[in-house]
Amino acid sequence: MKSIFYIRILVMISLFSFSVATAKSIQVITLQCTTEAASQEALDQSATIIKRRLEAMHLKPVKVRVDNKTKSLEIELGREIPMNFIDDLLIGKGTTDFFETYARRNVLPGIDNDSPLRDLLNIPGMDKQTVFGSNVLGTCADSMRPRVDKFLREHYVRNESESIRFAWSAKPGPDGNYGLYMLKQAPAMDASDIAQSEVDLSAGSGEPRLMIRFNNPGTAKWAELTGSQIGKSVAIVLNNRVYSAPVVQNKIKGGVCMITGNFSIEEIEELDALLSHGKLPLEFELDM
Repeated sequence: MKSIFYIRILVMISLFSFSVATAKSIQVITLQCTTEAASQEALDQSATIIKRRLEAMHLKPVKVRVDNKTKSLEIELGREIPMNFIDDLLIGKGTTDFFETYARRNVLPGIDNDSPLRDLLNIPGMDKQTVFGSNVLGTCADSMRPRVDKFLREHYVRNESESIRFAWSAKPGPDGNYGLYMLKQAPAMDASDIAQSEVDLSAGSGEPRLMIRFNNPGTAKWAELTGSQIGKSVAIVLNNRVYSAPVVQNKIKGGVCMITGNFSIEEIEELDALLSHGKLPLEFELDM
């Protein structure tokens, strides 16, 4: 009987310790809206989208409170999550676009040999293939990207209808450097052309991938786009980052495309969460 009594005490202590630890692990995050004249409806819609994104990443329970007076959202998570794992889910706009791309060979002749850009970027030869393909102007370390962005804003974005739209690769290459893609200024397709997305684990390589299915208008656009870009790359861009830029081998009539690459299951699930729950109607920043 004495041993049973000890066991009961230990169980009660363990349960008490668990409840205290759980209470302490609750994480509260405040998002401040930076869009002027944000309406109550837009704030409520944003709260719903963010809540669904987080729940799709198995972070339940999630509570989101809207403060219309301060134009902010307070998010409460049931456990501590590193911010770098969820910042995109919280403040990522959720834009999805499909772009035609420029080949490096067509752009390099316009860059002077003494251009400071050549010091900021590792620029391969005209036709040299890289891990990112031939549609990147060059690569650089993460720490150099702000300097490259500043230079491009000041010297290369002049005429919106003619200038190149630059976007970084979502992930670095094996050497740790990011690729700077060269896109046509306007997207050929966007999120309005997508019917649904889903995580696909059936690939023979065992690598997770994201399957995107287009709606009827999107299927027609995808067939036209891929038919006109055979031998060229089409970039799939989420939140202005290039996740995939496959070379089109033939016209695709089935209304499906895949995002593949060196992605973990968590990264693919995050992409699915961003794609599946819509675009935020407002801009937010983390209130640290």
